[in-house]
Amino acid sequence: MRDLPLTSLRALAALHRSGGVRAAARLLGVTHSTVSRQIRDLERFYGVPLAEAEGRGLILTPEGAALAGTASRALEELEAASMRLKERRGLRTVTIATTASVAVRWLLPRLSRFREENGGIEVSVLTEQRLVDPDGENADIAIRQSVEPRSRVSALPLMDDAICPVISARHPDAERMMDCLPPDAALLHDRDPETTWARWLERHPAPGVDASKGARFTSSDLVISAASAGLGYALARERLVMDDLAAGLVMRPFRSERIELGTAYWLLRADRTTASNRSVDAVSDWLQREASELTVTV
Repeated sequence: MRDLPLTSLRALAALHRSGGVRAAARLLGVTHSTVSRQIRDLERFYGVPLAEAEGRGLILTPEGAALAGTASRALEELEAASMRLKERRGLRTVTIATTASVAVRWLLPRLSRFREENGGIEVSVLTEQRLVDPDGENADIAIRQSVEPRSRVSALPLMDDAICPVISARHPDAERMMDCLPPDAALLHDRDPETTWARWLERHPAPGVDASKGARFTSSDLVISAASAGLGYALARERLVMDDLAAGLVMRPFRSERIELGTAYWLLRADRTTASNRSVDAVSDWLQREASELTVTV
C-alpha cells in the first residue's frame, strides 16, 4: 500500500476511460504532458510498456489495458464509498433499489401512502436492471423479480404474480373479446424472460400466430405503455399492469386466461441493515403489507 503509485494509476485509469491523453488531462484537470509523464513513471515502476505512441497520442498495450481496468474499478468503488460518506445519510433515510418497471409501475404510485403513514422517513429509489444484492447498490432494501434469488443477504418472498395479455381499451379487437389471438395479431415483446409469447402460445395455442414476430421493447413498463398506446398485444405481469387495468387504459381480451408465476418478487435487505434499524424495518414491513393487501382484478 505504501509503495503504490496512486497518482499515476489515476492517470492510467483516466486514459483508459477517456481514450486519449488530452481527454484524460481534461478529466483530471492537469496538462496532457503531466498525464504522459505519469504513464512513463508507471512503466518505470512496473518495468513493462503500458502505452505506445500513436500519432500525437498514446494507446494502451494489453498489459496497460489490464492494469487500467483494475485501477478504474478500484477507483470507482472508492469514489462510491466517498459519496456515501458525503451524503451522510441518517437513520431516517432509506434507499430502495429495484428495476425501473417495478419502480414506475408498482412502487412509486404507493409511496405517497407510506409518507402519510410514516412521516419523517425519507425514501429514495434507485433503478438497476441487474439482479444484484442491495449491498452492492448503495441501498438498504432491494425489490427483485426472480424465481429464486441467488443472494448472500436476507431474502423474503414479497408477492406472487401471473402474466396475461393486454391491449388498449380503444383497440379494434377490444369489442370482440375473441377467444384466441387472431393470426394477424401485432405482438409486443420485452426482455422479461418470464413473459415471452412463445411461453404463452405453448400453453394457449393460436393458429397462424408467429411468436417471433412483433415490435420489441427494453422493459415491462415500455411494453405495457406500447399496448396502452394501441400498438398491439402485450404480455404483462398483473402486478405491474393492475393500475392501468383499473384506470381503463388497457383491458384483458381473454379474461380467464393467465399463467401463474408463483413467488415472483423478493425483498432483500443489505447486511448492514439486518441489525435493528427502525426506519428500514418500517419500510420493509410496509412493503410486505402493501404486497399482501393487493388484489388483481381479473
